[in-house]
Amino acid sequence: MARFFCLTVMLALLILGSPLCAAAQAATGQRGMLAPADITADAPAALSDFESEVIRLVNLERKQNDTNCPNLTLHPTLRQVAYAHSKDMADRGFFDHTNPDGEGPGDRIDKTDYDYVAWAENIAAGYETPEAVVEGWMGSEGHRRNILNCVYLDIGVGYYFKAGSEWDHYWTQLFGRRQGAQPEPEPEPEPEPGLDRAAYLPLMLR
Repeated sequence: MARFFCLTVMLALLILGSPLCAAAQAATGQRGMLAPADITADAPAALSDFESEVIRLVNLERKQNDTNCPNLTLHPTLRQVAYAHSKDMADRGFFDHTNPDGEGPGDRIDKTDYDYVAWAENIAAGYETPEAVVEGWMGSEGHRRNILNCVYLDIGVGYYFKAGSEWDHYWTQLFGRRQGAQPEPEPEPEPEPGLDRAAYLPLMLR
């Protein structure tokens, strides 16, 4: 089965009327000044209450949208990668799916033993509660699509709080489907003639 992915452009929360994406772009331009990401940093052994609540709320949204949609199951590898990315954003002062080293979600997952056929990522910053961040994601077409996509069976959620950082609260959701998972997902629809597959990605929210 061919691998595929859906990368949803970041969900930007406006603070004092200024879009977060502008600061994120400025930060990612300083690559030579930033230390490499510590992808191997261990996440806490137990999920925080915030992370558990995000998974509960996401599964509730999936069931409300389609009663046949399976619940997402926490996968420790995806949880590790998600947590490391949230911590990395807080520690190195950026907000993006791609870190200052040029690594995107697929690159980070590829460093693990998670053998995927599909993945997707949602990120957010500045939201103080699970309810607020899930409401924000569900209010955005692309992020909502990731949450409700029944192809995905696994999830990892990483929440990191760093007081005094740009946004204090950092969230990463990783969705995945492993090789051999049953039932097999429906094949992706082919893009319309003349349209690049990237055209299906949502525009950046400002």
